[in-house]
Amino acid sequence: MNLNIREATKADARSMAALRAASIRALCEPDHHGDEATIKRWIGADDKFEQLLARDDLAIIVVELDDQLAGLGAMSGDRVTLNYVHPDFRFRGVSKAIMQTLESRMVAHGVLRGVLDSSVTALRFYQAIGWQKDGPADPESGQQPMSKDLL
Repeated sequence: MNLNIREATKADARSMAALRAASIRALCEPDHHGDEATIKRWIGADDKFEQLLARDDLAIIVVELDDQLAGLGAMSGDRVTLNYVHPDFRFRGVSKAIMQTLESRMVAHGVLRGVLDSSVTALRFYQAIGWQKDGPADPESGQQPMSKDLL
């Protein structure tokens, strides 16, 4: 297995959007329950990643596995904002690599406690890597606030 983690570039924008959409559709059914309107809202605009890559406050990484885009992650300050894996690469260490990279970057920037909002789908994964529930889940979206002491 040959994982390559690097900064996302504008050239990655379309591939990242396609990866995220595939991940949401195939892996996040416990969150969207197959409701097409919910899926479309979650996926968002076609130019979402062009907009995200233009932000100075957001660090976005991609993970390539055997020269294919396998995952993407992002952080802003102490918050993990994105963590998606292409369905073809699930259970191959991609999400763990994303989170290890983002957590290391937070620590390098002086962050002692990271935060994120977990989907229903990802909750057990985050708990398995040391993140803890931090308050009640949002009753509408099911998003679970979580945090982790990084040192």
